[in-house]
Amino acid sequence: MKKLPILLFLVAATLNSFAESKIASIEELISSLNSVQRYDASAQYIVLLPSSTDEIIYDVNLQSAASHNDTLSDCEYLISWSLPSPSGRTEGFSAYNNGSHYRYRNQRLLEYHFQWDSIPFKTSDGGVQRNAQFVELLPQSLAKKIKRITNSDDFEFSFEPEAIVEGRNMCRLVATEKVRGYTVCEAVYIFDPISVAPVRIRLLNNPSEISEQEVTVEFNQPTQEPIDRFTEEQLIALYPDIFERFRTNNFRVESLVGTPLPTFSLPTLSGERYTHNQNDKLASGVIIAMLDPAVASTPSVIGSLRKSVAELPYAIEIVWTFNSNNRDEIERLIEKELADETTIHNAQSLARDIGVNSYPTFIFVNSDGIISGVHIGANKNLSELVIEKTALMQQINN
Repeated sequence: MKKLPILLFLVAATLNSFAESKIASIEELISSLNSVQRYDASAQYIVLLPSSTDEIIYDVNLQSAASHNDTLSDCEYLISWSLPSPSGRTEGFSAYNNGSHYRYRNQRLLEYHFQWDSIPFKTSDGGVQRNAQFVELLPQSLAKKIKRITNSDDFEFSFEPEAIVEGRNMCRLVATEKVRGYTVCEAVYIFDPISVAPVRIRLLNNPSEISEQEVTVEFNQPTQEPIDRFTEEQLIALYPDIFERFRTNNFRVESLVGTPLPTFSLPTLSGERYTHNQNDKLASGVIIAMLDPAVASTPSVIGSLRKSVAELPYAIEIVWTFNSNNRDEIERLIEKELADETTIHNAQSLARDIGVNSYPTFIFVNSDGIISGVHIGANKNLSELVIEKTALMQQINN
């Protein structure tokens, strides 16, 4: 794979309550990241896939403030980003404050409020507020990740508090994650030894596999004026047009019925990637089964859906789509892929983008790539549901 040219930036991010002396241990690094009171920085988030020679480059602006009494998140934040596209730059943002979470991308504003519905904030992967795009770049998120690296048997790591990186003294953490003896990620984290500000992150996911993905994050000074409050009123003042045009207060995956299945590209258990581009035609109707291994009904759902599809008089593809990267658990649940089945893992980004908050969720897509139906939750009459929804697919196709 092509290696990315990397320059070491002198980070001029605005930092409050980082370390006052050089970090001597990884425990001090974690503690210092957790103690951040205010954080303002920008970053270039660069993705390189083996199927493309072109880099995907996000420009990201990060703002956060510690939230000491909030049990749902260690910080409140506003993360804005932009990405080049054929029609110009695509822009979006994510924000969290005191039990309210907002996400905007692709002309969709997703809005969550704990007092209205607590379930999206309490999912097994940490909730919508902890899994928004680029939240993993905030100091408290980095602290959690590094603590997991140090505590999990899945990781081998080394920490150098006084590494020389391009002629400068830096803290360097090198980690390798392995599952069943296979390397699934190689990571390098670079921090300033005095401020403990993140300088660079490099991730190599699924190295030497077809699905290999390289991510490089370069941190720099903030590019936007910092806000003093992360409230809804502040967001509306920053993005008045978005809130006026796209606010519905209840965006969920059900809202996508009648629209094209959005673009996504995710890893499969076979090591390849399952890629769908918006407006692509499909060989047959597809049921995307969004699943969480931690949900008790998942094994029975898999068996019932397979039985229901086998009884249909026409071909339907099942795409098992898990919000987990635990391949062992997923393989235990799937056992063996049948004909016209594909198993996707690590699909949190897809769930986020299409508004899936509960599991299981079934998305029915016709051969024109249009979402024809959605069903949320396990159902004792799953066979009848599948017959009804797939029959509607066929009617629309005809």
